[in-house]
Amino acid sequence: MRILVTGATGMLGRALVPALVRAGHQVRALSRTRRESRGNVEWVWGDLFSGHGVPEAVAGMDAVAHLATSGRKGRGAVDVPGTRLLLLAAGEAGVGHLLLTSMVGADRAPVGHLKDKLEAERLVAGSGLGWTVLRSTLFHQWLHRRLRDLAAFPVLPVDPTVLMQPVHTGEVAARAAGLLAEGPLGAAVEFGGPQVLGHAELARTWCRLRSPHRLCLPIRFPGRLYAAQRDGALTTDATPAGTITWHDYLAPPADPATTGRTTDRTTDRRTDDREAIHHMTTADRRTSDRETDDHRTRNSTTRNSTTQNGTTQDGTTQDGTTQDRAAADRAAADHAAADRAAGDPRVRASLDSDDSGDFATEHTASPTSPANQPERDPDARVYGGDDGYEHPTRD
Repeated sequence: MRILVTGATGMLGRALVPALVRAGHQVRALSRTRRESRGNVEWVWGDLFSGHGVPEAVAGMDAVAHLATSGRKGRGAVDVPGTRLLLLAAGEAGVGHLLLTSMVGADRAPVGHLKDKLEAERLVAGSGLGWTVLRSTLFHQWLHRRLRDLAAFPVLPVDPTVLMQPVHTGEVAARAAGLLAEGPLGAAVEFGGPQVLGHAELARTWCRLRSPHRLCLPIRFPGRLYAAQRDGALTTDATPAGTITWHDYLAPPADPATTGRTTDRTTDRRTDDREAIHHMTTADRRTSDRETDDHRTRNSTTRNSTTQNGTTQDGTTQDGTTQDRAAADRAAADHAAADRAAGDPRVRASLDSDDSGDFATEHTASPTSPANQPERDPDARVYGGDDGYEHPTRD
């Protein structure tokens, strides 16, 4: 199937594009920055805010996965007018199925940015196209980023009464790919994480695993959106649901089948760092071992040349010998520590802490590829992916 993905560089888009490629689809990814097409992904330029390039992007497509959003601070700039422009272009191009991603609770608590989400859903439902709406709960990656931002304060504000049901973007992407394969449902489908947790519990788990000395300050968050979260309006009991818990996202359990690699493959921006630890080459190991042996050989020679009064032939005391032996032992300990680090899930979780996915790693041949570069145009905050006005399209 030929599928266009809007918001392809966003938090969810970076998980959905590779998922669609793995499923055997022909993927066209829409970006506001001109990018070089590589592998099985065709990058096309287009701007949902102005409509430029959108008709060309949808031409020849069987389906569209519409992920682009204005975010919390975008005032619906893409969610409503951008969706309207996309629907007009898709209708003229004869697209058979448009899947819109939305948020759980948009129909029950249409306040703030959720009001724009609900309006976009109504536009899609009344477009005359085959359609499906996938409503998901908050992403693990978004919540992690939010807590990381709040950690800049002396204490971390938490509200024990606010309920959240975080879900992994990789699982949302898999659900979206399945819905695209099924065809238009003409209905909204909800998808949430495996646990409904209080904000304070989520924050304390994050602090314990990522910032152990951080203090939490219980307060009551103001506003109608938080009031809706207290009532559980932004949670769902729909099935199927995600299986990756908040704790396992932050500290993925060790998996022997992957030789210590984390199962969180959608937030793998620092793959090179982890590979450097885990895949130390045989030559490096032999070099390290040889250096350690050299230390020990020198120590043995020095000990053999030590005189009765504790002075060696070259004037080195036994204290110096002890220091050399200690240096050798430290080198051996460092070598062993590197091996242990490769299998330590917390080290891997730390390397995987960034919110960006493994799309660029999987689909570009060079770290200098445009897909790996940040947005450079002055309007980088207009919209993009799933962060919109709140964050640049790419970090």
